[in-house]
Amino acid sequence: MSINDRLHRRDPSSQQKMSISDQVLNVMKPARVFRGSANAPFNSVDFTDDGDFVVTSGDDNAIRVYNAQTGAPSGAFNSQKYGAGLVRTTHANDYVLLASRTHGEWDHAVRYLGLRDNSFQRYFKGHRARVTGLAMSPQDDRFLSASLDGTVRLWDLGLDQAQGLLRTEGDIAPVVAFDPQGLVFGATTGGNINLYDLRTFHKGPFATFHVAYEEPASMHFSPDGKHLALATVEGTVQILDAYTGDPRASFSVGAFHGAGPDICWSPDARYVLTGKSDRGIAVYSLEAQEIAATWTGHPSIPLMVRWNPRKMMVASACSVLAFWIPDMKHLPSNHTHPHAHAQAQAQAQAQVQPMHKTKHKHARCSMNPSKSGKHRLSMRPAPHTTDGELDLADLPQITPWPPCFISIGEALFDIFPSGESKIGGAPFNVCAHASQMGFETHIVTRIGTDDLGLTLIREAKIMGVGCMYIQRDPTYATGTVQVTLDEHSEPHYEIKADAAWDHLTNEDDRWSHLLNRCSALCFGTLAQRCELSRATIQSFVQRAENAIRLYDINLRPGCAHLISAIQTSLHLANCLKINEDELVTLFNMLDIAICPETEPGVACNELIQRFQLDWVALTRGPRGTVVYTSDVEAFEGGPVPIDPTETGGTPVGAGDSTAAALVAGRLLNWSWMDTVNYANQVGAYVASQSGACPQLPIDLISRLRASLSTGKPRCDALARSIVTEEEQNRAAIEEWRRKKEEREAAEKEERERLLRMGNMILYQDLTFEEKRIQAEEMRRKEEEEEEA
Repeated sequence: MSINDRLHRRDPSSQQKMSISDQVLNVMKPARVFRGSANAPFNSVDFTDDGDFVVTSGDDNAIRVYNAQTGAPSGAFNSQKYGAGLVRTTHANDYVLLASRTHGEWDHAVRYLGLRDNSFQRYFKGHRARVTGLAMSPQDDRFLSASLDGTVRLWDLGLDQAQGLLRTEGDIAPVVAFDPQGLVFGATTGGNINLYDLRTFHKGPFATFHVAYEEPASMHFSPDGKHLALATVEGTVQILDAYTGDPRASFSVGAFHGAGPDICWSPDARYVLTGKSDRGIAVYSLEAQEIAATWTGHPSIPLMVRWNPRKMMVASACSVLAFWIPDMKHLPSNHTHPHAHAQAQAQAQAQVQPMHKTKHKHARCSMNPSKSGKHRLSMRPAPHTTDGELDLADLPQITPWPPCFISIGEALFDIFPSGESKIGGAPFNVCAHASQMGFETHIVTRIGTDDLGLTLIREAKIMGVGCMYIQRDPTYATGTVQVTLDEHSEPHYEIKADAAWDHLTNEDDRWSHLLNRCSALCFGTLAQRCELSRATIQSFVQRAENAIRLYDINLRPGCAHLISAIQTSLHLANCLKINEDELVTLFNMLDIAICPETEPGVACNELIQRFQLDWVALTRGPRGTVVYTSDVEAFEGGPVPIDPTETGGTPVGAGDSTAAALVAGRLLNWSWMDTVNYANQVGAYVASQSGACPQLPIDLISRLRASLSTGKPRCDALARSIVTEEEQNRAAIEEWRRKKEEREAAEKEERERLLRMGNMILYQDLTFEEKRIQAEEMRRKEEEEEEA
């Protein structure tokens, strides 16, 4: 069987995905219920990155692991000496962070626990009181800890010593949270929420949001990074704009006594989940500004709520741990699980044992174990059940929203004739443009440990491109390309050989979670010029079975020896982007008896049939793009005439932006004509600018982002409101940057002056007040010397 056959003939159940909606939320039922030891309540719950396991800690000082795929316990670990007050998963499923429950002064270290051998790998010591908050960076191995001693500490899993320290105001323990990009973190202090740049947090917060609260309980950024939710012990949940701090919504779930709720966001950033003081769980819709669903049945207040990052499952805990999933029989046909009908018939014949009823008069289902010792529910079995329990084996996956866009291949610097260098590489450019359009993006590449590599990561993060999967190479340098323009302003490239990205290596374990979330994938030919990177890229693409797999062919001079890699890539892909010159070159390489110059449509349809592609996009420079589909249709958008020489731009990156726009339109289910017209507009704008990744104007991204907010195009009024909001956010960000630059300039000037006077080393060791006093003393001496 060919590679293409293996990709197209996959198990249908593996493709099952479900979008989160009010309708789905209102049919969520508990599928499994577990009780802790001796009725000791759970005090923390967390999912692993891949959503396959749940890790909990409890007041019985036990750490328990549950399999979220089967709904069965997987193991338990006791921590009687130190206690188990809080547990958080890391990016490795076998390791967790554990905070103790001791109230004395002798040990408040955070421990790095290996679950395979139940051993502590590292101790993070420094806090003087119990640790109440842990936040793992979503991008790397750094984490934050917050304590009753009023401090927030920044750690790295690979180092014993804290990498940073913040002291907060008041005697209330702060709460902390990372933003989705891992660049910014928030911390509560003195009735405010302070936002810090992780790289320069020692300089103080770059933004402070004034929020009315007495005692914070938990805080989380939304998965899209646009909002910040804060829950309090008083029972209010406030949702703020993460850029400006403006309130977006607020609701109450009743006052708590003691600890407050640990809230969470749904993976699509549209709902906030929190426990209620009446023992229920509230699901608040940010769009509707109201509680969309309420789940009842817990025997006590469920302070902990977590949504599975991959599947349609929620875990909640009080004195019991419950797994919630949708009851399929109450969903319309368009939500039906692929095996629901067969399982419903099997269930109708199954013998269901009696179950205990709950003692709570408002509960809809039992949270108590049956006499047999198994946890069962006092509800009629759902269609896909066996022996009266909802089945977790075929649980639908969540449709990632916003969609996850991945590029794999080269990331490098383009060196222009003027000497200016700009970040580039076709896969990276596509990723950067998709990020501007509002998608979650990740670049998978390899760079050197040189200064160019550090600059590349910094600029990629500024562009919003995820850098967690960038490999660092200590031997080979970051790639560079010398760009020259001919008399027709067409770019030509001289690509440096043996760059770091030629040595991209396979990381199956790290890539599993990323590939499971992948909605679209872009790859090209250049990064496959070496055997190691070629095998890595082809293996990566083959595993992205359910994604749009765009082969942006980008044939460069001297690529004839890659004919085998090109053919394999065409089989692996399900869509292709190619320009007119590349189409001629490709047909010559494949020795196909069709003339693409006179019959481009016939040529593209031949590629569709030969390699079982869904569509081929043929870019034609100023004449725009035409798309040929497997339905033997052609969609030609209107060209956007523009002369790069008149605007000072270059066509570098125009094709990459076109590719990003085409995939964006398909992910949002736009019509082909709308998609092609939008791609032409984006490509023409990029061609009119300098560099491959210029900032797209608001009018080009507003419509697409409006579609992203609900998954379908929305009205013009909403698009205009998003434009206004984007302008406000951009103005706020520019103001932060301006103040930051002014502060850094002033500090640099002061450092240079002190360095000239031979006091730099002493200056670095002083406190802020001592620095001020010394500066005044130096200034007085300078004035005396001038007078003398």
